[in-house]
Amino acid sequence: MPTEVHRRALQRALELTGDVDALARQLKVPSTAVRFWTHGNQPLPPDIFLKIVDLLLDHSMAELHPSAPRKGEAPPGRSRSDS
Repeated sequence: MPTEVHRRALQRALELTGDVDALARQLKVPSTAVRFWTHGNQPLPPDIFLKIVDLLLDHSMAELHPSAPRKGEAPPGRSRSDS
């Protein structure tokens, strides 16, 4: 049985990524696993919950600072090879 915070985080991650398959790709897990977690058939593993929290935080930071580079991107005006 998922906790309320797990359920809410998972639901928000689904909203941000668009669908189960996109979230599964982002988390690097099978789509069936995301479906099980979404329906409460399996508990959300702690490492997956932390990945979801990271995804939500990245999105929040991008909204607060739209010009800031996202994780893995070079700062504006610099290429990745310059870093």
